[in-house]
Amino acid sequence: MGVSRPLFCLVLTLVIARAKSRCVSCPPSSETTYNVHLIPHSHMDLGWLKTVEQYYYGTNAKVTPDAVQYIYDSVLKELSADEERRFIFVETGFFSMWWEKRPESRELFRELLERGQIEFISGGIVMNDEACTQYDNIIDQMSFGLNTLQRLFGTCGAVETGWQIDPFGHSKQYASILREMGFKQLFFGRIDYQEKKFRQETANMEFIWKFDDLKNITVSVTPDNYRAPPGFCFDIGCDDPVLVTDVDSEEYNVKERADIFVNWVRNNSKFYRTNNLLVTMGEDFNYMDAHKWFSNMDSLIEYINRNNYTVERDGEYLEMNLIYSTPTCYSRASAHQNYSVNRADFFPYAYPDEHSFWTGYFTSRPSFKYLVRWATGIYRAASQILSEIVQTGYLDSLRHSLAIAQHHDAITGTAKQFVNDNYVKLLSDGVQRAVKTLGAALGKQIEFCPQLNVSRCPLTEDLPPEGLPVVVYNPLAFNISTFLRFPLRDANVEVHDELGSIIKASVTTISDAVFNLAERQSSTRFELCIPVTIGALKFRHLRISPARSRRSPGRSAQKVRDGTSVVKAGDVEVGIGHGGIQWIRAKGKLTKIGQTFGYYQSTCSNGSRASGAYVFRPDGPKIAVVLRGEKQVNSDDFVEIRQTFSDNVYQNTRVYSSKAYVEADWIVGPINVSDNIGKEFVMTIRTDVVSNVTFFTDSNGRDVIERVRDFRENWNSKLSEPVSGNYYPITSRININDGDHHVTFLTDRARGGTSLQSGSIELMLHRRCLCDDRFGVNEALNESGVDGRGLQVRGTFRVFFGDAPSRAEDLQMTPPFVFFTEERFSGVGLLNVGPVEGKIHIVTFSCLDDRDYLLRIENISGESVRLDFPEFITQRYLRIREMDLAGLSAIAAIEDTVEIMSHEIKTFLVTL
Repeated sequence: MGVSRPLFCLVLTLVIARAKSRCVSCPPSSETTYNVHLIPHSHMDLGWLKTVEQYYYGTNAKVTPDAVQYIYDSVLKELSADEERRFIFVETGFFSMWWEKRPESRELFRELLERGQIEFISGGIVMNDEACTQYDNIIDQMSFGLNTLQRLFGTCGAVETGWQIDPFGHSKQYASILREMGFKQLFFGRIDYQEKKFRQETANMEFIWKFDDLKNITVSVTPDNYRAPPGFCFDIGCDDPVLVTDVDSEEYNVKERADIFVNWVRNNSKFYRTNNLLVTMGEDFNYMDAHKWFSNMDSLIEYINRNNYTVERDGEYLEMNLIYSTPTCYSRASAHQNYSVNRADFFPYAYPDEHSFWTGYFTSRPSFKYLVRWATGIYRAASQILSEIVQTGYLDSLRHSLAIAQHHDAITGTAKQFVNDNYVKLLSDGVQRAVKTLGAALGKQIEFCPQLNVSRCPLTEDLPPEGLPVVVYNPLAFNISTFLRFPLRDANVEVHDELGSIIKASVTTISDAVFNLAERQSSTRFELCIPVTIGALKFRHLRISPARSRRSPGRSAQKVRDGTSVVKAGDVEVGIGHGGIQWIRAKGKLTKIGQTFGYYQSTCSNGSRASGAYVFRPDGPKIAVVLRGEKQVNSDDFVEIRQTFSDNVYQNTRVYSSKAYVEADWIVGPINVSDNIGKEFVMTIRTDVVSNVTFFTDSNGRDVIERVRDFRENWNSKLSEPVSGNYYPITSRININDGDHHVTFLTDRARGGTSLQSGSIELMLHRRCLCDDRFGVNEALNESGVDGRGLQVRGTFRVFFGDAPSRAEDLQMTPPFVFFTEERFSGVGLLNVGPVEGKIHIVTFSCLDDRDYLLRIENISGESVRLDFPEFITQRYLRIREMDLAGLSAIAAIEDTVEIMSHEIKTFLVTL
């Protein structure tokens, strides 16, 4: 069945390593000199102040004249003029655009790459954010870019160095992903200003970052973010003096300029332990005039190297040696040092002072954050379904749009409004193309309702007499039991399963809060709730039809009765009364609960740091929003409490008889700013769980990180902002516990959250700020919504009590894929997950060509899993190779079985 080829894999790995060494040509450096590595680079955001295409072409120049196409053209010309010059390219998204549109320059680019003058660093489609992104999105956008480079350039396109010089904080999970992709080192540009001061004072700007006892990566923090030393920017728009080397000229200044540069090097050399210093020479969209850059750097290198400048190291004076270099060459020159070990992550990030905690972007533009999560679910499901029929490359439009959405100014919500609108359009178009592609591949037109999150679906609102066929696909590798919700105009409907049997479904009235959503634009008043169980990687086929006989109208909301009623939710008892949930009994312990909504007024005044797209800075304590009214809906499957807190804050709390969680469906907005005050809305839950100062948050949807209020592991922190300074990114969960009893919130999108008191959890829901925080976007975070009154946001939490929920519960926060067609499907027939059902998650399953499939499997159980491929793969296969996480380099040939350790992700290339 399986073919073992360990020798083949070993030879392949060695060939890749040796070929890559030939492509990286490092300048000579010496242990007896102080080597200053000049890194010519251009940081190219795929959207921020302009859209992706505007940045590439240079249009919309009134905002900024930046034009990526001319950066590439200008750099290539200058590199070809001198073989000593170097340049790094980072964002494969822009490179791919240039490569496609400049066929006449490809040969020159390839020659420069093979000579080592050009090096690809990081290699993802974008430089992704590390706070709001999910691990599967990171893996996919990195793999997309890295595969593009290797497809075009073979081993010369291989990447070993990470370059995260602009994201606003750094996660363990991202660094771990790079390590599993074969990266050897990682560079940061931003860390907390207090931590940077500590690291400078202790010469710890480079360190070993350990993720666990076995895995680590070497990290270097650049001296000054990613800009050139002060006074040495030579690009279009820079007004720093150029170097004049003509001694007969009145403008002669090279000695003065060299002295300034050398003093900067000497000052920064104290912060690093080696005889090497990396100096970034570039900035945002620099090198449109590469000739100006390189000619001035040539003069600086020539003068300093000729005039015997020195740097003092441990009482010894080393001659300074300026060289053109790359981050990879720098790392090789400074390797094997006795670096300190770091175990903490790098959130939250504060810069440049104690009032500037970049924790607002954890929540900024919450609707877009949800769109990214939802579109990711569509992509995962569609790629699995299509893998049985055609190559998954047909979904590249959606894949590319999702990759761009991971950019550190996209999913973060820190781009200008019109740029964010463009991100939305790219994702929406990608989803529509994916659905069309799926229909074409299946040979049947399929219909789709993209607005079910606001209870809008024209297909179900006006049912045809013969009924509407509904197809539901479960992309998870375990059975799920969930509830499907569809809007109805007429409450008299029936739901049948594949065998024609009636499914007992509930019909209720739609809450006033949902009915009045400005984005909804529908007059339907009823909602159908269908309980459904779907097998692993399987389809369910339902039919919603007009009822043959009149039934009672949908259940409406009634006044909440006095006293406390008790509802069973799985093995949990829930006490419900005025104000919502009063208590929870789980694992024999009764936990008292109180929930409130409120908002912080945004700081917004001249001369002080404002709350904005990046920064969260409250002006005063939280202001409570008072509960105005509540009603209760009882159905066969759930009890729902509908609460109105104000004219812009609503919550429907559901307790399902079959679920061990409480579901909170909330609406916030429009945020009223008629008083010219920005507001940032939060939800707070208070319990009698004694969690003290400790709480837990996830890292990109996987690792769980312990947080301690008012504490930083690496330095004695000073928190002048006790609220925002304790906020952390939450992409999937936040937890408090007393060691035995847990309270855990699962979220449907990335957001910020904290625990400001023992037993409490606070989650930010929505933000509308009227001042810019002055970090470059030059625009207030002021989303006006579809009607101009302000954006309304609807979202969902699931709250677990007793035991902490499993990883499987995290994955179920993304709804199953629902579409409408008469066609019948059986499921993904190539995979048989039965023996490992519930123990694994299929992170990736895609068809690469007629015979090859890429398969990533995550062990989500608490113990190792043994995977038997003859049983797991239902067709006869030629070979299976284990690959690195990017799917590029072979690690080993698999005969028949493989062991996947707990929490591990393994990647396989399956050849049929």
